[in-house]
Amino acid sequence: MADAPLLLSNAAPNFEFGKRKRWADLVITELVDVLLLVLSRHANILYCGNGLKNTLGWNDTDILDQNFTDFIHEEDHGKFANVFQESLQSGEPILSTYVRLKGVSSTDLFELVGRPQMAASEDAENDTPLQVMFIVAKPFPSKSLETLNTYIELEEENERLQQRVAELRARAPLSSPSSPASPSSQKPVYAMSSTFPNQHPLAISPQVHSNDSFPEPVSAGPSSSNVEDDSNRKKKIPRKTGPSDQYACITCGQTNSPEWRKGPSGPKTLCNACGLRYAKQLKMQKQAEEASVAIM
Repeated sequence: MADAPLLLSNAAPNFEFGKRKRWADLVITELVDVLLLVLSRHANILYCGNGLKNTLGWNDTDILDQNFTDFIHEEDHGKFANVFQESLQSGEPILSTYVRLKGVSSTDLFELVGRPQMAASEDAENDTPLQVMFIVAKPFPSKSLETLNTYIELEEENERLQQRVAELRARAPLSSPSSPASPSSQKPVYAMSSTFPNQHPLAISPQVHSNDSFPEPVSAGPSSSNVEDDSNRKKKIPRKTGPSDQYACITCGQTNSPEWRKGPSGPKTLCNACGLRYAKQLKMQKQAEEASVAIM
């Protein structure tokens, strides 16, 4: 019998994010919480990512072709210049350098990580590669740390308010236990009532007692009207809700398909095109097996 196609093997290939088309561009365009920069050897800004507006508030036209040191706090110029030149000369990456960057409305602390890289020169007459620096600037502290600080501040405020409430309760005057009870403070006592013949024998009516002695509570069973109401009440059936599934083809990595088909790993693991090819291969394999059995 002929060898089975590779797609019909028992071990299905694992899907990897790197198999998607233009996955590197997706990573760069979806990073909006960090700042991606490409600097020349003179620290001029050649490229900026989509996170510029979200981190510093500037537009692309505001910083392109400008020197990166113009957006660094004056006290951090020397620190950045030293690590920048040392990285270009040695070829070693820049590891966790903290500088203050100037935004539209404020100056915030950022963590810089960089790596030098040789790129092709745009000048056709000059074949010498151009040395550039890739910079990733991440705001510090992160948003998770800011949320934690806000939670701690709210906890301290809650504790302070609880102490204030305890002080106010301690200052409040205590009521005398020997003072006569006012009519409004008398508690209603429920007793058996058989005044009306049509009333349920276990019906209770409120009465007011002058002393603190109360009769034993009488437990009443469910009335027929309550049973009928419970039987007539419609049962609410919870609606099943769940998050929408996100599928990806294990062969080509496609995430958008008009229909998801069955593959070697189970239902909805192949896109429409790969699923049709897979079904055709299955059909051809079945015909080949039937032909071999007929010959034998």
